[in-house]
Amino acid sequence: MGKSFPFNTEMISEWIWKIEKDLRLLEKEDDGVYYWRLIRFPLWLALHEKSGLMSELHPRRSLTNRFQILLRLPKAITKYNPFFVRRQIKSIILPHSRLIDGVEIHSYPVMKNLKSREYLLLYQGWYGEQLAESKNLIFPLILDAIKRRSLHQRIRLNSDTQSLMAEAEIALLETFGFRVDLCKLAINHIGIFQRSRRIYHRLFRCLQAQELYVVVGYTTAHMAAIDAAHACGMRTAEIQHGSYTVYQPAYGFPNYLKDVPYSPKYFLSLGDFWVRSASLPRNTKPKVIGADVLHRYIQNYLNKTKIPKSILFISQGTVALKLCQIAIECAKMVPCYSITYRLHPREALEKYKSLFPADTLPENFRFSCDEVSTLAMLSEAEIVAGVYSTSLYEGMLLGCRTLLLNLPGIEHMKAVLERGDALMVDDAESFCAHLKNAPKCQSPYDYYAVPKEISWD
Repeated sequence: MGKSFPFNTEMISEWIWKIEKDLRLLEKEDDGVYYWRLIRFPLWLALHEKSGLMSELHPRRSLTNRFQILLRLPKAITKYNPFFVRRQIKSIILPHSRLIDGVEIHSYPVMKNLKSREYLLLYQGWYGEQLAESKNLIFPLILDAIKRRSLHQRIRLNSDTQSLMAEAEIALLETFGFRVDLCKLAINHIGIFQRSRRIYHRLFRCLQAQELYVVVGYTTAHMAAIDAAHACGMRTAEIQHGSYTVYQPAYGFPNYLKDVPYSPKYFLSLGDFWVRSASLPRNTKPKVIGADVLHRYIQNYLNKTKIPKSILFISQGTVALKLCQIAIECAKMVPCYSITYRLHPREALEKYKSLFPADTLPENFRFSCDEVSTLAMLSEAEIVAGVYSTSLYEGMLLGCRTLLLNLPGIEHMKAVLERGDALMVDDAESFCAHLKNAPKCQSPYDYYAVPKEISWD
């Protein structure tokens, strides 16, 4: 899989599993912090980027973004400051930053079962649209950073940590042929963790909260929230927000027989497939709660008639250029098919137009941005194609036949391919040759179960 690259996702994941086992890195602490747990995912990303397997996953914040935060600071001090909440809170929810039609679809199943005054929606940062009545930690974080800087408090790794990171860096260089500064990575994330943990711990005590729900549980700040919640005796749960496999380092701990630090007590999963296909920490208990909002949305599309000979390519930001080139080649090879290339919400249409001018594209090919919902397009597409996007699973639920391209990240679809729910092809020629025998998923509810009530038994 991914044969045109010297490394692939499986190799990178296996290297991480091996080095952390050999050096017992998940058990190591520095200044009271299990630092390897924090840098595991950032390191995985760095190895993919430096290997050329993916582009930068999320663009770094610009000076403009930082300036916008400063402009919002007065409201962050008053309106959005969680320390000004004057009521007892039962549940704290750390939602996803992206809203769909004004709804945070991942935490909605939790919110609908709580009274509005029983829970608090809390954002770590403030970089986009926030849900009504939510709060954020911008002001407390800035205040804490100023205080620590004024006291000249800097993070320094102890000699044991420096020695372990040096040993890991040597192994990394021998395997991949490039360097990653692991000490710098550890220092950065220890700082984020300690600052966030101090604030979360103080806030949870102040609000007398009983439980914490996290949508993205593998960011350093949210792991700090989980640790603070455990220290306060709170129940902790992560809500699944997308597809994941054993090769995603937040959810892949194969053959690790000890508790993993900063892991939630429960993982609320969309379906049985995800529980089986990953390797969650042994101290995290999976519970299938189904896909509440998705099942509500698809009711409008279940009876849609498929457009004959229609193909919907789902862009994958990390390998988008190569995937788009294949889609265009396919359109040229099969002019009787209509092919649409659906951009990721974070992608800019202007970039594609500059790379692929309109006068060079075949008549049966077009780009799609946000003129209609992805679900609406999937409901009409006969075939859905891509690499490992979450939308591919949604396509299965809506009756699409599925073809996958052998590009970096295809390892994430290993279990799907083994089930026979999709077929992998190597290039445009192979893609076109298999259009008629692309498989249809026979058990889509394994991926997105019918909604269930949350039970803690």
